[in-house]
Amino acid sequence: MCGILGAVTPRGISEQKFCEALSLLKHRGPDESGFVHQDGFYLGCERLKIIDLQSGTQPLPNEDENLWIVFNGEIYNYREIREELVKKGHKFKTNSDTEVILHLYEEYQEKCVQYLKGMFAFAVYDKYRNSCFLARDRFGIKPLFYYKNSDIFLFSSEISPIIHLLGEKPRLSKQGLNLYLWLDYIPSPYTIYEEVFSLLPAHCMIVSKDGVRIHQYYRLNTSEVIKIPFNVACEQVKSSITESVNYHLVSDVEVGIFLSGGLDSSILASEMSKSYSDIKAFSIGFDCSSYDESKYASIVCRRFGIHNVYHKLNSDDLTQLFLHFISQQEQPFGDHSVLPTYFLSRLASRYVKTVISGDGGDETFLGYQTYIAHKIFGMIKHIPQRVRESFLRFVWRLIPCSDRYFSLNFCIQRFMRSQSGNEIQRHIRWMESFGKEREKLLLCFEPVEGEYIELILNKYVDGFTNLYSRLQAFDVYTYLSNDILYKTDYASMKNSLEARVPFLDYPLVELGVSLPLELKLSRIKSTKNILRQAYKNVLPPVIWRKKKRGFSLPTAKLIREELKSLLHNYIRHAPAFINRRYALELFHEHIDGVKDNRKSLWNLLVFLHWYETNYR
Repeated sequence: MCGILGAVTPRGISEQKFCEALSLLKHRGPDESGFVHQDGFYLGCERLKIIDLQSGTQPLPNEDENLWIVFNGEIYNYREIREELVKKGHKFKTNSDTEVILHLYEEYQEKCVQYLKGMFAFAVYDKYRNSCFLARDRFGIKPLFYYKNSDIFLFSSEISPIIHLLGEKPRLSKQGLNLYLWLDYIPSPYTIYEEVFSLLPAHCMIVSKDGVRIHQYYRLNTSEVIKIPFNVACEQVKSSITESVNYHLVSDVEVGIFLSGGLDSSILASEMSKSYSDIKAFSIGFDCSSYDESKYASIVCRRFGIHNVYHKLNSDDLTQLFLHFISQQEQPFGDHSVLPTYFLSRLASRYVKTVISGDGGDETFLGYQTYIAHKIFGMIKHIPQRVRESFLRFVWRLIPCSDRYFSLNFCIQRFMRSQSGNEIQRHIRWMESFGKEREKLLLCFEPVEGEYIELILNKYVDGFTNLYSRLQAFDVYTYLSNDILYKTDYASMKNSLEARVPFLDYPLVELGVSLPLELKLSRIKSTKNILRQAYKNVLPPVIWRKKKRGFSLPTAKLIREELKSLLHNYIRHAPAFINRRYALELFHEHIDGVKDNRKSLWNLLVFLHWYETNYR
């Protein structure tokens, strides 16, 4: 695991400036630093040593130094690939997965990505072709940002080194701002800055004198939903998870686990306990009971003999985390679970250098409440829309606002947003912050929804005919890639910690998407049914029967109490492109208990705090 940086330019960059930019990635790789410059190509790496601790220094060349690589990630099947390459006559000087990618490129050029199982963002400088080949993994587990104009191309694991090399911050992107306020995150290929982009998942690019060429190398298998007996499906899922976990445990350093006490991380803990007897699990709790799952993490640890490293966060901790961490973000990011993820990563980094995480289980096996909402909508869609909306509004007004996790008032309010449109539009409206409300909030409003949805449908979703397979593919390449995985990577790597995600082994994802709906969502309230049934004899009953809770914060309470004055002050002095009167209206509705505006106000608070510390 590393932080990588590169440049392609005929006009040259001073070595000192490049190394200064590279040092901004030191938190991603504090163990070793490397840099090489040849013929207008610059490659640099800050390395966190996980595989092959003695060698594997980057940038890494092949035997005759006509190829050089920088690599961020882990390749879990690198040993098998290495064996095949040795049979073809390749000679290795290290035991690293980095060198395996380099020789794989030497053998297959840009088709090398088809052979890789893992998480990766890498660049190969090809001296013979006078080009640079870059690639990002299938689901966007590892980030890769880039900037290009007529005479320079820059790429990096983070945005800040690119800005340092440019010498000034690019202008804010109206498109990026609108996307953030809509979704709580800025999805690939966009960023908050003009001319700075994020390479899409499952894409690679070639940079040469002819320009920049980008193409997609992978799509989820869109074959028809498979019909197999339930018991056979359970065994197939279990064996696939076991295989993936075994791959993800390949390491030359100790591997820990993020343990929430939820179904996904508990399954991974049970699988890890088959191979290891001394496992460290890291978990946190909250002083607000409806958000706290720490007792379930303790139950899992007792069942499998795992050592639980635990810390409880209170409201003051969360406030300080907010003030410290949000201001350091490279671009606004509104998922509040980034704060406990950052703290959890900081806790884990005191003990280990890599952990297993349960990210991806919800998208692979239908774990979110939004999938249940689709089933409910299917039952009531025959009722005229006007009647549905009037009834929901009537019920919503009867139920008081609550600070509790997924309160009934909040859920009905979300459901009311999505009574029109197609399934994708409804799906995203359940999760958005500022949808059509952006026209009231922003004086630089742009209607970005249609263009972005069309991009994702064309690249990743079209070809699926089954509704829930379409929704899964859409979630994998929107919410999972740009929110969940971005959050985990950024929060963990800020603490020099590698996070691995076994539920995103691509054959396992393809299996999950291909399973029929009734195996994954059996009843109105039963999400991830096949995982619950497959592991019911392994996990404690209270774990496999438990409803999904999620890794959330009491944001409604924080906005009403601890962060109230900060948000109010930010709104009163908001930049000119924000409609302060409308923002204050949302604020007072929430403070007075008239309407639960926690989602939109948190989104706005994060942006204003980020803007204040980065642009004022």
